[in-house]
Amino acid sequence: MMPEAIVGLGFIILAAIGLRGSLLALGIGWALHGTWDYVAPMVLDVSYVPWFLEPSCIGYDFIVGLYLILRSRGQFAP
Repeated sequence: MMPEAIVGLGFIILAAIGLRGSLLALGIGWALHGTWDYVAPMVLDVSYVPWFLEPSCIGYDFIVGLYLILRSRGQFAP
């Protein structure tokens, strides 16, 4: 439980920075969440998570993260 709480705190901090106006922080947070979703099953017991959730969440997190990062750099119109 402690690793998840520590990682969760990091995501909360990035979200707070993002909500104050940093699309880059939000994008990095989404992409890092996708990374966490990929790594977590290797280091934690996540047997309580349905089998389909991991791949769908990873894909969604990376797509949203990439979009926000590119948008923060002006490569997509709002």
